[in-house]
This record gives sequence, C-alpha cells and structure tokens, in this order.
Amino acid sequence: MISTLISNNVITSSTTNLDITSGISSAYDEYMFVITDFHPVTDGVGLRMYASTDGGSNFNLDAHSTMTKAHHTEANATQFGYHTDGDVAADPIYVMSPEVGNDNDESGAAIIHLFAPANTTYVKHFLIRAAQTISNPGSADVLVGGYFDTTSDIDAVRFDTNNGNIENIYVQMYGIS
Repeated sequence: MISTLISNNVITSSTTNLDITSGISSAYDEYMFVITDFHPVTDGVGLRMYASTDGGSNFNLDAHSTMTKAHHTEANATQFGYHTDGDVAADPIYVMSPEVGNDNDESGAAIIHLFAPANTTYVKHFLIRAAQTISNPGSADVLVGGYFDTTSDIDAVRFDTNNGNIENIYVQMYGIS
C-alpha cells in the first residue's frame, strides 16, 4: 500500500463546515481521510460526513451505515454495543458518535476509508475508525461501516456537526494505491 498526500485542510476558528471539493477522482481506487484534533464549539455533538456527485453543489447522497461504540467514563461506567445514533439510512453519516465534548481536553480523531469513489457500477463503501473524548466525560472507540447509495462518481465530501460549529479540525486526504 502506497499513500499519496493529496490535500491538507485546516479549520482553526469557528465555522459551520469543511468542504473538500477537489482531488477525489479516478486516479485512486481508495481515498483515506485522516482527521485529527476535531474540536466542536458545542458540547456533546458528533462529526458528520456528506458526499457529493456534482463537485460540491449538493451534498445530498443517501448513505446507509451502522455504528458500534465502546466507551469508558471517568466514573468507571463502561459500555460496548450497537449505537443507534449512528445507524442511518439517509444523509449524512456520523464519523464520530454525537457525544464529543468541547472542553479544552476533549477532542476526536478518525480515519475514513472511501472505496472506489469514481466507479460508476457499484455503490461507494466506507469504513471509519474514530477515537474521541465524550462529554460525560470519558473516552470512546467508534467503528462505522456502510455505503453511499449511488453508482455515480463521488467527487466531493463535507464535514460538519449535528449541532453548532466546528472550532478546530485538521483533515488530510490521501490517495491509496
């Protein structure tokens, strides 16, 4: 596996979303997004991802996903299981469960694999692994899998939160060959 850095995308002040509208093409059969230092303005939110087939004019593709989460709180409560908030059959998908805290010592990170986005025969599958500090407080390990329900080529993605703005995020996009 060879990874080629395509873009660095950084937000360091409050904004509604981060759009990546160039660099996704048929050049690679897999794209990897490495997200570090996601920090929301609002406490207890999730990072979401949308996809587009028209260069980012519309981010309205239906997605189907499921989420599992293991977490451990500072009060020693533990849980592992299916997370219904991440089970979607619409637009968008959750990259992180909707519990990321906004204290200065709380944040999230994730790796997203988007497979064959330029293929026009099959739907577009993705896998996500995220680590985050949750707002109650504690830590969580999140796994998400699913697909965007389109056979058109995906050429843009958007990241936002389910409530409020993104205060800080760093997203690197790689082509995998």
